[in-house]
Amino acid sequence: AYLFHGPTGCGKTTFARIVASLLDCDSPEEYNMSNLRGIEVVREITQNAIYRPLSGKTRVFIFDEVHRQTKDAQNALLKPLEDPPEHVYYILCTTNPEMLIPPLVGRCHNYQVKLLKTTEMRDLLKSVLKKEKVEDFSEAVLKRIIYLSEGLPRNALVYLDAVIDIEDEEDAINSLSSVSTEDP
Repeated sequence: AYLFHGPTGCGKTTFARIVASLLDCDSPEEYNMSNLRGIEVVREITQNAIYRPLSGKTRVFIFDEVHRQTKDAQNALLKPLEDPPEHVYYILCTTNPEMLIPPLVGRCHNYQVKLLKTTEMRDLLKSVLKKEKVEDFSEAVLKRIIYLSEGLPRNALVYLDAVIDIEDEEDAINSLSSVSTEDP
């Protein structure tokens, strides 16, 4: 079991998907625990976890916003995390690890996902621009995106997506002020 925690938009769930892929899981099963808070959901998931995957070697269950689960639901996760079937991995993602019961945290490999540094953000955006085959992207717009994103990759990608097709530098910078990076 893994616990990824950090600020909203820093890439916890994306990181969980990457880890699932590295664990040879073809399609991780993701659950938004802010909508599925109760003990019955946990029981159903853990009962179904005994079955091997149809493809790939492992089953990975990603519980996003796990801090929103009830205490009973968190307690119901203790045994499955401690003794999962050999083909099962659990990845818990949260912005508030302090809201989790200590035994739950203690059963996980704990990783804090941090904000990106300016150079890391620049590398990320340059990589995306290269993959999108965008040449001559304005350095001023890139700097503005990095500044506005405050180290959060999700925000940076939302800003980039909003202005990637705007050729005029001033128009692109001006339009960044109207872009919303709020979660839907």
